[in-house]
Amino acid sequence: MPESLNLFQALFKNIWALLTVFVLIGLSFISIYYIVERYLRFKAAKIDIPAFVNKLRRTLRKEGKFDKSAIPQAIDVCREAPSPVSSVVRAALTRFPSTKEDTEEAMKKVALEELSKLEQNIVIIGTIGNVAPFIGLLGTVIGVTEAFMKLSDQGGAGGVGVVGPGIAQALIATIVGLFVAIPSVAAYNFFVKKIEDFTTDITISSMEVVNLLTAKDVERAKWEEMLKELRG
Repeated sequence: MPESLNLFQALFKNIWALLTVFVLIGLSFISIYYIVERYLRFKAAKIDIPAFVNKLRRTLRKEGKFDKSAIPQAIDVCREAPSPVSSVVRAALTRFPSTKEDTEEAMKKVALEELSKLEQNIVIIGTIGNVAPFIGLLGTVIGVTEAFMKLSDQGGAGGVGVVGPGIAQALIATIVGLFVAIPSVAAYNFFVKKIEDFTTDITISSMEVVNLLTAKDVERAKWEEMLKELRG
């Protein structure tokens, strides 16, 4: 424990390694902030898709037939469950009556907008995860270079005893860089997967609402097969 303490105390004598560690600590706070912010955003945007679609179906279908007078109620269903999926569905409902092509175009536009909102700040997390190890490595390389320059100034006297502490101090920068990078990369991959899930949910819900509005029912077996393919 005292040796570890002395190592970190000695770090303050290695200006480049110390500067690198401070930069990485700052990046870690930025990464944590955006990870928490995105997690809460994704959590708030998630809804029960099967329940939402079934409620829409019950609202718009009366005795097996499409009921256009229920459009306002269906829009209210979307408002009750705010999410990217419901926003896309609401875009189709508010365009009724319209052609299938116009409806799909309206949904596609809103879907791109909603997915763009979900992707906000994700690139910051990914960038921090990618550059943190290199920043740490930069601090380490500079620190190691300084250690060998110190050995050179002493005419090679002292050997490992001279460069060893300097190298150990410099390696702390790489360690901190990895500690920052690992959770950032993991969080980035997690959010990318969640965006893919939202894309699938939007696709499924869009197909269903188009079928409801155009009064074209899909056979249950075929519909289940389509859902299975979409969900992978």
